[in-house]
Amino acid sequence: DTWFGGRKINGYHASGGNAGAVRAFEQFTGAKIDFYVVTDFDGFAPLIDYFSGVDTTVEENIADSFSGCYLTPGVHHINGAQALALTRARYGRSLYGGGAYARERQSAMLLADLLLQKRSMVSSRNLSNFLNTIGQYVWTNISLSQAAQILPVVLSMRREDIIITTFDSWPQWFGKSSAVGYNEAEKNQFFRNILNQ
Repeated sequence: DTWFGGRKINGYHASGGNAGAVRAFEQFTGAKIDFYVVTDFDGFAPLIDYFSGVDTTVEENIADSFSGCYLTPGVHHINGAQALALTRARYGRSLYGGGAYARERQSAMLLADLLLQKRSMVSSRNLSNFLNTIGQYVWTNISLSQAAQILPVVLSMRREDIIITTFDSWPQWFGKSSAVGYNEAEKNQFFRNILNQ
């Protein structure tokens, strides 16, 4: 829901597809985006089920009737439907700024959990079959040869290599649209710091 270029940034995908979203995020971050992986509600749940679920940590009581997520604090093994509900849950949340902020943080944590727990399912020997299978649930511009180059990096990643970070932002009205505002200079410095690491 971040406001950028006169609209919510997620709207660029709706109007311009993957290429439109990439252009918008490149302009927003100042980073060149070479690769993307995209999924939607229809793909996300079966993708999690393909991996036989995922263990993820919930840090607060969640009772969100809109998303259908009802979880207590602790580690839970969740299936695709539960993962989708968890990543959509924003009502009654208090950590990380609550609401959509908590939902975004939980989603990032779940994706990190998925990567670290399920990467052993892929190797150089089964990479082609693996990509064909998950291609039912995602869209990507990563070719088989590029995936083969990326694979050793993914397989060597540790929990401490994954950092989930944000810049200051806040709910704000832009005309008749409720979206997320931010300080442009602080946002730009945030991404410069990341790109200079």
